[in-house]
Amino acid sequence: MEARIIRIAEDYAILKLSNQEELKWPREKLPPTAKEGMSLWLELEIHPSPKTESKFSKDFLNEILKEDSKIS
Repeated sequence: MEARIIRIAEDYAILKLSNQEELKWPREKLPPTAKEGMSLWLELEIHPSPKTESKFSKDFLNEILKEDSKIS
């Protein structure tokens, strides 16, 4: 999502998103060359928790084993 820096304060910046919403963003998370008026591209990524990932892996393996037992 595109965002434009509309204000930089001491420890945060206000970004205006492409849907016109404003977001308070930690200044230390901005590129070092960031300036007011600059456009940025924001991208969020979902990282599953270890517990969720473990359950997914276990379910996936169980499904494979179930299919394998049908073939044998």
